[in-house]
Amino acid sequence: MNKSGILKIALILLMVLIAGIFVTVDMTYALPAAPVLDYPWNGMNVGGTVIPFRWNAVYGAYDYYLQVATDSSFTNVIYGSWVGDYIGVDLSGFPDTGQIYYWRVVAYDGQVGPWSSAWFFVNGPSAPPATPTLVSPSNGSNVSGTTIL
Repeated sequence: MNKSGILKIALILLMVLIAGIFVTVDMTYALPAAPVLDYPWNGMNVGGTVIPFRWNAVYGAYDYYLQVATDSSFTNVIYGSWVGDYIGVDLSGFPDTGQIYYWRVVAYDGQVGPWSSAWFFVNGPSAPPATPTLVSPSNGSNVSGTTIL
Protein backbone atom coordinates (compact mmCIF):
# COMPACT_ATOMS: atom_id res chain seq x y z
CA MET A 1 0.00 0.00 0.00
CA ASN A 2 1.34 3.41 -0.91
CA LYS A 3 1.42 6.55 1.21
CA SER A 4 -1.82 7.97 -0.22
CA GLY A 5 -3.72 4.74 0.60
CA ILE A 6 -2.42 4.78 4.18
CA LEU A 7 -3.29 8.46 4.44
CA LYS A 8 -6.85 7.81 3.19
CA ILE A 9 -7.34 5.00 5.73
CA ALA A 10 -5.96 7.22 8.51
CA LEU A 11 -8.34 10.05 7.51
CA ILE A 12 -11.33 7.66 7.43
CA LEU A 13 -10.45 6.30 10.87
CA LEU A 14 -10.03 9.85 12.19
CA MET A 15 -13.43 10.84 10.77
CA VAL A 16 -15.10 7.77 12.33
CA LEU A 17 -13.47 8.59 15.65
CA ILE A 18 -14.59 12.22 15.49
CA ALA A 19 -18.12 11.24 14.36
CA GLY A 20 -18.30 8.77 17.25
CA ILE A 21 -17.51 11.54 19.69
CA PHE A 22 -20.30 13.73 18.35
CA VAL A 23 -22.81 10.89 18.02
CA THR A 24 -22.45 9.76 21.62
CA VAL A 25 -25.64 10.72 23.43
CA ASP A 26 -26.18 10.72 27.16
CA MET A 27 -29.43 8.82 27.72
CA THR A 28 -29.81 9.59 31.42
CA TYR A 29 -32.94 11.43 32.46
CA ALA A 30 -33.87 13.27 35.60
CA LEU A 31 -36.32 11.51 37.88
CA PRO A 32 -39.87 12.81 37.83
CA ALA A 33 -40.71 15.26 40.59
CA ALA A 34 -42.64 14.21 43.66
CA PRO A 35 -46.38 14.78 43.27
CA VAL A 36 -47.95 17.51 45.40
CA LEU A 37 -50.95 16.21 47.35
CA ASP A 38 -54.21 18.10 47.03
CA TYR A 39 -57.08 16.28 48.81
CA PRO A 40 -57.88 15.12 51.47
CA TRP A 41 -55.97 17.90 53.19
CA ASN A 42 -53.45 17.08 55.86
CA GLY A 43 -55.24 16.55 59.19
CA MET A 44 -58.71 16.80 57.66
CA ASN A 45 -61.75 14.90 58.95
CA VAL A 46 -63.35 13.14 55.98
CA GLY A 47 -66.58 11.32 56.75
CA GLY A 48 -68.14 8.58 54.70
CA THR A 49 -67.14 5.24 53.25
CA VAL A 50 -65.83 6.63 49.92
CA ILE A 51 -62.79 8.91 50.06
CA PRO A 52 -61.61 10.94 47.03
CA PHE A 53 -57.82 11.26 46.70
CA ARG A 54 -56.37 14.02 44.49
CA TRP A 55 -52.85 15.24 43.64
CA ASN A 56 -51.22 17.56 41.11
CA ALA A 57 -49.88 16.20 37.83
CA VAL A 58 -46.12 15.75 37.40
CA TYR A 59 -44.67 16.79 34.03
CA GLY A 60 -43.95 13.73 31.89
CA ALA A 61 -45.50 11.24 34.30
CA TYR A 62 -47.86 8.65 32.83
CA ASP A 63 -48.48 6.53 35.89
CA TYR A 64 -48.97 7.19 39.60
CA TYR A 65 -48.85 4.85 42.58
CA LEU A 66 -51.21 5.66 45.45
CA GLN A 67 -50.48 4.19 48.86
CA VAL A 68 -52.78 4.40 51.92
CA ALA A 69 -51.85 3.03 55.33
CA THR A 70 -53.00 3.09 58.94
CA ASP A 71 -49.54 4.07 60.21
CA SER A 72 -47.14 6.87 59.31
CA SER A 73 -44.31 4.46 58.46
CA PHE A 74 -46.51 2.70 55.87
CA THR A 75 -45.96 -0.78 57.30
CA ASN A 76 -49.71 -1.49 57.45
CA VAL A 77 -50.73 -0.60 53.90
CA ILE A 78 -54.44 -1.01 53.18
CA TYR A 79 -54.23 0.16 49.57
CA GLY A 80 -51.34 0.34 47.14
CA SER A 81 -51.75 0.37 43.39
CA TRP A 82 -50.66 1.99 40.13
CA VAL A 83 -53.63 4.05 38.93
CA GLY A 84 -52.48 5.08 35.46
CA ASP A 85 -52.27 8.70 34.39
CA TYR A 86 -55.16 9.75 36.62
CA ILE A 87 -54.44 12.48 39.17
CA GLY A 88 -57.05 11.20 41.54
CA VAL A 89 -59.12 8.18 42.48
CA ASP A 90 -62.07 7.52 44.75
CA LEU A 91 -61.55 4.60 47.12
CA SER A 92 -64.43 2.85 48.85
CA GLY A 93 -64.69 0.61 51.89
CA PHE A 94 -63.63 3.05 54.59
CA PRO A 95 -65.38 2.39 57.94
CA ASP A 96 -66.29 6.00 58.89
CA THR A 97 -65.30 5.32 62.50
CA GLY A 98 -62.65 7.93 63.30
CA GLN A 99 -59.66 5.85 62.08
CA ILE A 100 -56.56 7.83 61.07
CA TYR A 101 -55.12 7.08 57.62
CA TYR A 102 -51.88 8.19 55.95
CA TRP A 103 -51.43 8.55 52.21
CA ARG A 104 -48.76 9.38 49.64
CA VAL A 105 -48.17 9.18 45.88
CA VAL A 106 -45.21 8.54 43.58
CA ALA A 107 -44.95 9.41 39.85
CA TYR A 108 -43.55 7.26 37.04
CA ASP A 109 -42.26 8.46 33.66
CA GLY A 110 -40.11 5.45 32.83
CA GLN A 111 -38.39 5.91 36.17
CA VAL A 112 -39.92 6.00 39.64
CA GLY A 113 -39.56 9.39 41.27
CA PRO A 114 -39.51 10.24 44.97
CA TRP A 115 -42.56 9.86 47.19
CA SER A 116 -44.73 12.88 47.85
CA SER A 117 -44.92 14.10 51.41
CA ALA A 118 -47.22 11.90 53.48
CA TRP A 119 -50.48 13.40 54.69
CA PHE A 120 -53.01 12.02 57.15
CA PHE A 121 -56.76 12.33 57.50
CA VAL A 122 -59.35 11.12 59.98
CA ASN A 123 -62.15 9.03 58.49
CA GLY A 124 -65.29 10.30 60.23
CA PRO A 125 -67.49 9.74 61.84
CA SER A 126 -69.62 11.62 59.35
CA ALA A 127 -72.51 12.13 61.78
CA PRO A 128 -71.95 14.30 64.85
CA PRO A 129 -72.25 12.47 68.16
CA ALA A 130 -75.60 12.50 69.88
CA THR A 131 -76.28 15.31 72.33
CA PRO A 132 -75.31 14.12 75.81
CA THR A 133 -78.04 13.81 78.41
CA LEU A 134 -77.34 15.35 81.82
CA VAL A 135 -77.62 12.69 84.53
CA SER A 136 -76.26 14.39 87.61
CA PRO A 137 -76.37 16.89 89.23
CA SER A 138 -79.89 17.94 88.37
CA ASN A 139 -80.28 21.28 86.66
CA GLY A 140 -80.06 24.20 89.10
CA SER A 141 -78.94 22.11 92.07
CA ASN A 142 -76.22 23.22 94.46
CA VAL A 143 -73.50 20.60 95.03
CA SER A 144 -71.22 20.92 98.05
CA GLY A 145 -67.58 19.90 98.07
CA THR A 146 -64.63 20.41 95.82
CA THR A 147 -64.25 16.97 94.24
CA ILE A 148 -65.19 16.59 90.63
CA LEU A 149 -66.05 13.08 89.47
